[in-house]
Amino acid sequence: MRYKKEKISIEYFEEGSVFYSDRSKKFYALDEAGTEIWKYIDSMEEFEISQLVIILSSKYGVDESIITKDLNAFLDKLIKIGALSII
Repeated sequence: MRYKKEKISIEYFEEGSVFYSDRSKKFYALDEAGTEIWKYIDSMEEFEISQLVIILSSKYGVDESIITKDLNAFLDKLIKIGALSII
């Protein structure tokens, strides 16, 4: 499954970020982990979850199955609030 980011406005802070979704017309807060993942997403035009799993697993030394599970949940939330879409 491939994803692409939607148009959002984002402000980064020391411990996270806040973004505004044009689609939902709401503000959302991301913690440090969510912000780090978003920065990877923001650096790519389109991506597959496997790309992020490899990056995060290598960086943190966490089993890919755990990262995949957590990342799927996070991406589902981003889709629901209008920050991502499936292509």
